[in-house]
Amino acid sequence: MKKLLEELKETLRTNQSVDWNENSPALEFRALEKKVDEIIAREKKIIELTKEKSPEEIEVEKAGEYLLVDDMTLEDQIQTIKNHPDQSDLIDHVDGVDVWEAVEFRFSCKDFLDLIT
Repeated sequence: MKKLLEELKETLRTNQSVDWNENSPALEFRALEKKVDEIIAREKKIIELTKEKSPEEIEVEKAGEYLLVDDMTLEDQIQTIKNHPDQSDLIDHVDGVDVWEAVEFRFSCKDFLDLIT
C-alpha cells in the first residue's frame, strides 16, 4: 500500500506543474481515481483478512467438521445440543442433529461442545 500511496503522491505533485492547455484534466483525474480505488480495495482486503472471528463463528466453523447441514443449520444444531437436557447423551441421539458418518457415536453433548469452543 505504501507504494500505491507514493505513486498517488507523485501523480498529485506532477499534476501541480502540468500545463492544462496541453493535457486533459479528465484523463488525469481518472488515473488518480483509479489509484485511489486500488488503495481502497487493498485496504478493504486487509481489513477482511485480519478481522477476528467471533466465538460463535469459530463454533460454527468447527462444528462443520462434524455435523451435516440438512434440516437444521449448524447454528441451530449447536443450540439444540447446548439445550439438550442430558449432556452425557451422544450428539447422534439429539433430535435434529445430523452427524457425519465418519464421526458417528464418538461425542457426548458435553464433549462436542468442549471440542468446538
